[in-house]
Amino acid sequence: MMRYNRYGDCYKFARNAINTSEFVGIGFSPDGSKLFVNIQNQGITFCIQGGWG
Repeated sequence: MMRYNRYGDCYKFARNAINTSEFVGIGFSPDGSKLFVNIQNQGITFCIQGGWG
């Protein structure tokens, strides 16, 4: 998964270590504290908690 910093530079944020499926359905919780990420073929949802400021 790629992400952009405030200068517009792209960098790797996460990788799928389970299989070769792509990340899909990425979104934040309403309060912005959690990032939800799905893996397409497995139907798995991950919740990543962090300081996203």
